[in-house]
Amino acid sequence: MKYSINSIRLACTVGSTIVTIKSLEEMEKKYFKELQISGIVIDSTTPNIEAKNIIKESNTVIIHNFNPEKWEEYCDRCYFYLEKYGLSKEAGTALSGPGMIAILESNHYSAYQEKLKKIEKILFERLAANNQLIQEILYQPIMIKITNLNMEGLRLAINLYEDFFIDGFIFEDISIKNNFYNIWSDYSTKKRQLLIFFSGALEEIISFFERNNSCDGFILKELPDKEQIEQMIDSRIKNIFEMHKKRIFLAKSRQKLRIGIAAIQGAYHLEKILCDSLQDDLPYDFETIFIHTKEEMEFFDCVVLGGGWHSPQYDFYNKTGILDGVRCFGNNGQHALFSCAGAILAREPGKMGEGCSSNAAGFMDYGIKNNAINGVQNFFIQGKAISGKFIGAPLFVDIAQHIEIVGRLSDGIPVVLKEKKDSGSIFIATSTHSRIVFAHWLNDIVKQDARWGYIKQDQLSKIEEKIQD
Repeated sequence: MKYSINSIRLACTVGSTIVTIKSLEEMEKKYFKELQISGIVIDSTTPNIEAKNIIKESNTVIIHNFNPEKWEEYCDRCYFYLEKYGLSKEAGTALSGPGMIAILESNHYSAYQEKLKKIEKILFERLAANNQLIQEILYQPIMIKITNLNMEGLRLAINLYEDFFIDGFIFEDISIKNNFYNIWSDYSTKKRQLLIFFSGALEEIISFFERNNSCDGFILKELPDKEQIEQMIDSRIKNIFEMHKKRIFLAKSRQKLRIGIAAIQGAYHLEKILCDSLQDDLPYDFETIFIHTKEEMEFFDCVVLGGGWHSPQYDFYNKTGILDGVRCFGNNGQHALFSCAGAILAREPGKMGEGCSSNAAGFMDYGIKNNAINGVQNFFIQGKAISGKFIGAPLFVDIAQHIEIVGRLSDGIPVVLKEKKDSGSIFIATSTHSRIVFAHWLNDIVKQDARWGYIKQDQLSKIEEKIQD
């Protein structure tokens, strides 16, 4: 399965704070940093020039309230966003490349679909009816806002999710969200990951976590003060410990490789999907499970720190003990993969961290230039070209001699690094999200550990050919 760069950008906001443009106008920069903002909602009434200034100056994800009466402005902003990241406007449409995430009122969905149909007609003429390519070009992350809907309306929303490529829902009433989950559980087949965001006042969000609820992200409607920010973060940490304070396993497995994916902030859903997509292609058994605390990591063989926002990730991973757990992995012959934001926080503290927070875990000896690689371009592992999706991706610099560069762009820029520790641990750092990188990492682990079965080199070559994106 292929994944649009759009879905990566949306996935990276999971577990994060998102603010509205009105809150942003009032917010001091120090509060912006403390809140660990990963997304900004631009209201449909915002003047185009003001919206463009936000897109230009911010590295956060831009989320746009769609208004069918301002379609031209919306397209103009999408083009501006594409140009910022050096991405092509394929086939002349505003919805190619990453664009921006769209929030739709439920009553605007039909109008949005009509706009897509017009673009689709143009694309059929230009691209000789290549439907698969058209779907990839048209894909735009969509979140449907749910406000005061009755049960019948909720069922209609779910049917929209089933019939169209909707990524998730934003709820402004927590009781509606609970009703939605009750209906959603009735559906036995869930083809895609459903994202649930909660939009509300700060007191509602704090209360939400205190009642041991969970969601994929939240949108603040108002400006918090410093004390409220600390209260919100503390309530979330307590929520994590309350729900994830015990071991998942009681003993090591001799049957399959266990991979724990840190699931507090960022693209952990995407990392799991990419890794699980290899299940039918690799000749050994493995399982992927979300982890949230150091206690849950015991009796795992591997850990993944994925994409997202490295600054909140570091804070959360540090407070929940996950960083200490990874250090133990490196000492005990267990393995780790650091993807995008995970690779940023894994860097050596004494080396360059341009565009990064000051915190670094020191898992691998290299420096970082953040937000340095953009665009859809090939990278090469063992001479084979692999399609990579880069948007604000980290650039590895000042790489220690003992670290192997296993993946490069066509101009030689390193994008995948590997280090084999004295303990036997294999640590991988990658600038991009790719199932091929996962496959190389897992194959290296299996080759050196007889517990999982030995793979001959000719078999490995066949496997690598089979799993190309």
